Amino acid sequence: MTTIYNDDITFQQAVTFEGGVTSTGAQTFGDGTGSPTLALNKSNAGTATIDLKVGSTVRGRLRLDASENVVLAVHDSDGNALGTLTMLAAGGGVIFSKGVTIGTGGLEIQAGNVKLPLAEYADNAAALGGGLVAGNLYHTAGAVKIVT
Repeated sequence: MTTIYNDDITFQQAVTFEGGVTSTGAQTFGDGTGSPTLALNKSNAGTATIDLKVGSTVRGRLRLDASENVVLAVHDSDGNALGTLTMLAAGGGVIFSKGVTIGTGGLEIQAGNVKLPLAEYADNAAALGGGLVAGNLYHTAGAVKIVT
């Protein structure tokens, strides 16, 4: 490897590297006064990837895949993918490759007619009075019901 410059250097214009760039130190983008951007420009069928490594082993990966889905992956100590979180470009859905574990903060899901956790109402009239609409789910003493 050839060292081009040993001290701090500031580029006043864009710099293009035709080969890879290796850095043994931390890199800083921006000076805290603006909104810097790091862009990875890929081809339509290509991918753009940021690998997070320990030594030479990938332990995490952020990727824009060929379908423009954003994929966040975690890897084991041998670099094998353990699980992914994929945010879909088509429709904005989310896919977890493994189960989802919820911590002490609880879970609230709102999708169409299902809102979890299910609210408890004494009966259909109370559910309607509580703001639910036909097709929503609720429960009465643990029995799941559908608002009519």
